[in-house]
Amino acid sequence: MTVFSSLFIGGIPPELRAATLKLTFSAVKDHEPYRGWISDVRVNYTDSAPLESKEVKVADEKDPCGGASKEVTCLNGGVCKVVNDEAMCDCAHTGYQGKDCSEGKAPVHALAGAPFPVTV
Repeated sequence: MTVFSSLFIGGIPPELRAATLKLTFSAVKDHEPYRGWISDVRVNYTDSAPLESKEVKVADEKDPCGGASKEVTCLNGGVCKVVNDEAMCDCAHTGYQGKDCSEGKAPVHALAGAPFPVTV
């Protein structure tokens, strides 16, 4: 089967939200669009190029979390994420904190089974 229609990844463009569209799932129009980086999109094992749109930033812009253009290096297992077009480290589940997950957290001690932080 060959289908000649648009495939929206990450949401419907604002200019189409108000239009009457035949959608597989009509509630899609009510969802906030995805914000972040999507790369290496393939449909049926074929590379796909995004269409130009004011909401889409294409290949000439570098991923702040990837490659040689990396703006942030996360340490100790931190994960780089793009939030509001800026790179930041998610240090959750690492035992570290700070801009690059390099600062140790204060140990947590328990008193009668209830944890409480101790300032050293």
